[in-house]
Amino acid sequence: MLWFGTTPFFRLRARMLFSCLFLIVFARIYARLDGVRARRYLALMDRPAPVFLDAELSPNRSLSPVGFRVVMIAMAAMSLVPSVIFLSQGAWPVVGFMGLDVLALYLAFRYSYAQGRAREYVRVTVQDVDIQRLDRKGRQTSAERFPSYWTRISMDEPPEPDSQLTVSASGRSTTVGQFLSAEERASLAAALREALARARQAKE
Repeated sequence: MLWFGTTPFFRLRARMLFSCLFLIVFARIYARLDGVRARRYLALMDRPAPVFLDAELSPNRSLSPVGFRVVMIAMAAMSLVPSVIFLSQGAWPVVGFMGLDVLALYLAFRYSYAQGRAREYVRVTVQDVDIQRLDRKGRQTSAERFPSYWTRISMDEPPEPDSQLTVSASGRSTTVGQFLSAEERASLAAALREALARARQAKE
């Protein structure tokens, strides 16, 4: 009290000093609390969103690579015997045509297998339904996004061979899994409806 004195001026000065000290301490405490809240917020932002469905769709190919080799060997053997007969009789142009048949079959199978490398990805999270399509070379051909809460799944029940699986929201729609069978599309539609229901519940 000796340093502050007893006059009104010194008492006012003491109040101002204590007020400044209080504001400094309060500001430091608030900054620390704000920093904690900011770190918690960033931790929540960095946390990956839960994924309720992550499907990779690919075209069906009934013939395996081993089966493809067996078929090509059988076709080559079947063409070889007549080719030898025609060649022995001097009809060598026929041999070339029969070889072209085998080559055409080989190229058709190779093209079919190349198309089979196309992929379609469907992911459902709390926020969005992401649909991406890749061609046989792995290049992205399309990418679409729909809000999970408003997305609707449409497909005939029971499914017909030409039934389409449609994903729609906000006036936009797209078909999914066109290269799948009707039963596979129906199974995918059920999985999408279940995933969307879980996403809506998580958001609420």
